Amino acid sequence: MKRFSPFLLVLLLSCESENNSAQLLESQKWVSKDRFRTEVWFQDWSNYTRLFIKTFKDTSEVFPSPYVTRTKNKPYEVDFAGRYESNSRDSTIQKYGDTSISFGTSFSHNLTETLFYNLGYAHVSRTPSISELFANGTHGPTQRYERGNNMLSREVSRNIELGLQYALGEIDLDLNLYHNDINDFIFLADQSTTTSGKTDANWSQKSGVIQGYELSVSRTYNIGNGDLSVRLSRDDISGVFDDNTYIPRITPAKNVLSLKYQNQKNDTYHLD
Repeated sequence: MKRFSPFLLVLLLSCESENNSAQLLESQKWVSKDRFRTEVWFQDWSNYTRLFIKTFKDTSEVFPSPYVTRTKNKPYEVDFAGRYESNSRDSTIQKYGDTSISFGTSFSHNLTETLFYNLGYAHVSRTPSISELFANGTHGPTQRYERGNNMLSREVSRNIELGLQYALGEIDLDLNLYHNDINDFIFLADQSTTTSGKTDANWSQKSGVIQGYELSVSRTYNIGNGDLSVRLSRDDISGVFDDNTYIPRITPAKNVLSLKYQNQKNDTYHLD
């Protein structure tokens, strides 16, 4: 069994401001205290306020994941992976502990020389993060006043994905369909009130479904001393809670044209 001790930021591990005045939100100097403690504060630089969370302990114990691939020189492949986690999230006045088990399996098969498919299933458990549990302050990038919820439970999703790849002459077609049924999905819910000029947002949970597709068409051209790969793709995602309301902050549908050129010296250039 291996043990990991992740922290928020490498340079801000176990840090404390030299000026402890709660009334002053000026740029402050941070001083490391010890490697097992992380002091979390507010720091105001012009119009941007950084939010840190005060915590004493955040550890994870992860057992090595069993991973198995079985082919025996067949035109198909079967994969399986599993993961067990033990997590601890402790603040100065609150504690949170949880264990979770995740696993996934997939089956891949070449139906013909030009058609390939992959079918996968995954059961994924996720423990709430420190910010989701204990946040209480302004978050600059989202312009929200976030409040954590130490009553959050483990998020569990059951994911099914189908992938198809088809070669039509020199053109490659790829299609991926996926359906994620999520129990107790953790999300940031905006409120109708404000604090310090920022919209209040509470970390909350509701069950829902996220599903969508990814479709791409690609072709490679030999130009000069290299190859130019042209790829046109589209992805579309929808997210709906069980009460028929929409899951917030879902990435909108997009179309992308990608160009990649690689010469004989393996110099590569990208343009999206």
